[in-house]
Amino acid sequence: MGLDAYVTCNCFEEGKLSNPPEPFTMDDVCRDEEGFLCSHMLDSLRKSLDYSDYIDRHGALDDCFHDWADHACEHENGEYCSEWVGNWTGVREFQSVVEELGGNDRYPVLSGLIPDSNGGCFPAKLAKKAIEEIDDLVESARSLVFNSLVCEDSESPIWSCADHASHPILMGSGFEMGMEGDAAYFVDGKGRTLKSRRFRQDPIGPEGENGSQEMVITLHETGERIRSFDSIGPYDAPKVAREFWVEPREAPFMCEGRYCRAERIRSLLVASAETGNPIRWC
Repeated sequence: MGLDAYVTCNCFEEGKLSNPPEPFTMDDVCRDEEGFLCSHMLDSLRKSLDYSDYIDRHGALDDCFHDWADHACEHENGEYCSEWVGNWTGVREFQSVVEELGGNDRYPVLSGLIPDSNGGCFPAKLAKKAIEEIDDLVESARSLVFNSLVCEDSESPIWSCADHASHPILMGSGFEMGMEGDAAYFVDGKGRTLKSRRFRQDPIGPEGENGSQEMVITLHETGERIRSFDSIGPYDAPKVAREFWVEPREAPFMCEGRYCRAERIRSLLVASAETGNPIRWC
């Protein structure tokens, strides 16, 4: 599950469609609420019958029309642009990046761009301003420093965090561990908050019945020790002694300097600006 989007073309309005198959005529063709080509004749027949009777009597005619509509112009399905924006985790990541880099104060249009669920549309009149904002966002994202918590036997970061952000990673009774800027933080059973850029975990005693493994965390800078109810990570890896440290890395949503999800959204915005048609979310 995720979010897709499309912008319809203007070939119908500009008279660039091929002729529909008989018994349909161009006067019979219109657009539905979602921007797709439809038929007045079929709409009338559909309203007079329940769905199963309509398919039994007119299914072949319906297929004939929609087969034509899918290829009536140079744009497949009449879509000037269509993009898979991403799964919902990726979509929410984009929203969090917008918030982290300035939010509504800096990006008033982008802050309201993405819907909370499938459906709805984004008006074309806002597309030009949104393009300006997303170009600024991408440029800012390229220089954004992300600090990643890594360990000696895993190539992938356990967690990444922007310079001024704070995120909990592991929470339990009397213990919390997370990232804050360029360091890991630990809250122990005494309510103390300790920070470290490098630390070690060592298992204590047998593994618990629920699969957890108690650890002692030793901070490199001070030698202080904190007890954790479970391993820091990586997820699904053996719960053994490990060294951890924080280092700067490219933001996790970037790929060799490119923010691909933002590029896909920008393509939709450009299509909307060029056609004057809204972005429709699906």
